[in-house]
Amino acid sequence: MVTPLGESMAPQRPRRTGNQDHDGPGSSRPARTSPELLPTGGQGLPSGPGSLPALQRLAGNAAVTRAVQRSRADDQAATPLQRMPRRGTVTAPRTAAEPGTQRATREDQEDQIEQIAFLPAMWVPAEEFDADGRLVAPPTVAYAREQRGYRTDALRVGNPLPPRASTRLREGSVRTSWVVEYQTSFFVYRVQLINDRHGTSATLIDPTQPFTITQMIPKGSGGRSMGRTYRFGDFWGYNPGYAGVASADLAEQRGLDDANRVDRPTPDLVALPTDRRQPFVFYTRRITDSNFTHSDGSAHESRRFMSARRFDEQARDTPDRTFRQQVRVSNPPLVDRGTGGRSPMAAMGGVAAHALMPTTGHGGTRGRLASHEWCHLVGDGDGGPNWFDNLVVGTNAVNTEQLAMETALRDYVRSFSGLGCAIRLNVQALLERTEATAEFVPDNERDGYGRYNKADWISYAIDIIEAPGRRATEDDVRDARVLYPAVHRQIMDANRGVITESEFTSLHNEVRAKLRAAHDELSPPSPDVEHSPGSPMQYEYV
Repeated sequence: MVTPLGESMAPQRPRRTGNQDHDGPGSSRPARTSPELLPTGGQGLPSGPGSLPALQRLAGNAAVTRAVQRSRADDQAATPLQRMPRRGTVTAPRTAAEPGTQRATREDQEDQIEQIAFLPAMWVPAEEFDADGRLVAPPTVAYAREQRGYRTDALRVGNPLPPRASTRLREGSVRTSWVVEYQTSFFVYRVQLINDRHGTSATLIDPTQPFTITQMIPKGSGGRSMGRTYRFGDFWGYNPGYAGVASADLAEQRGLDDANRVDRPTPDLVALPTDRRQPFVFYTRRITDSNFTHSDGSAHESRRFMSARRFDEQARDTPDRTFRQQVRVSNPPLVDRGTGGRSPMAAMGGVAAHALMPTTGHGGTRGRLASHEWCHLVGDGDGGPNWFDNLVVGTNAVNTEQLAMETALRDYVRSFSGLGCAIRLNVQALLERTEATAEFVPDNERDGYGRYNKADWISYAIDIIEAPGRRATEDDVRDARVLYPAVHRQIMDANRGVITESEFTSLHNEVRAKLRAAHDELSPPSPDVEHSPGSPMQYEYV
């Protein structure tokens, strides 16, 4: 349910302190040590909180990370690279090297590979944005050592090491070009690691010198449902009971395909639940999608609706054990959940969400989603912590409904940052008991059995605040000055069934349009100035 723009954010309940083992907005971390030249002769690896092992645990190397793209080989004839032999070594036999390499000893080749392994992170300048969400000063170089003005971590994507030579060969070679991807919260940087073009190092890598950034790729959500919606074709129509005006212009703004519009119900279609606050009715075919079924295999198509006022009344009266709330600014993490090893199930005692719902739910298999999932109140992609205070059991459909809003707002984080603003998320959940309990599952009662982890209703509210700063605490975020209240508020049925691609698209574009309106009001564009190409402000909807 969407409240009018005039309504305020959900009222604040008394603040709970609770267990805060996760890193909050104001948490600090030890300074990172700078990678150095690789030790040789069996010397030990670096250690400490900022060392390679700690960075590698954060950066991951999971199979889900993207493969690193190799750059084109340098034109050796135009700019030949000179190599300086090591003292006491014998120059490799003069045989032809493969393209993109030059002859070297096997020792130098192994040292180059291991040296690349010791560059798991780079420093890039602070990422500051203009009002269109574009980087003010795109950097041209990155550093392995911390430099003045370079204070943003960029972590390596995957483990992109050059191939080793065959053990049957007595000679080796070193790469003359090797491009590796490093990512921050907002960009993927492609960095050329071969930075010693004067041959002062036998490995052609000098960590004390800058590394050239060859390309910057903005990260974005793209507004995709990732195959989580109804899979057998869906349709939409105007809701005759809608309290407002559902027009063709509104449908176009929401990105609804007119070819899938239904003028009147037909026997082969199922109309999904709606109410007078919804401008559209969404339809599915009379085909049961196994992603949205009860434990007995019957279709799960139900959905309840609640007003924001009614939710707030219940939230005020509910005891602490049946209420959860998170108030945070959207701050995308450096690496995705898979790469960072942030498992909601592991955080919840190693128990899958559907295992706590054996009566109405079911597990997942290949090609079938589990009926229930651990849902983040503040999404992982917005920097929400992987801790029980931020996790509840909900159906896969309500998780997808929230994803439609999350993917819309994340594209605007940079744009509002350029105005000195931040997107604040106030997410509340009214809880009920799960159908089963399991040992070691935490909950509000801290008794280790997780009785109250099931969401009944979730309120998801978005507003724009004055940016609280990099070291802001949770109290700073709660108390920040509101610049644009009630951008959007959605009251979600955490037990709901099937969600269609049309509903996902409509909600996604509704939130985008409201964020665009908020941005324009906070920073009215000049009549003769167009938004920069590629800016999220350039598009009405996706």
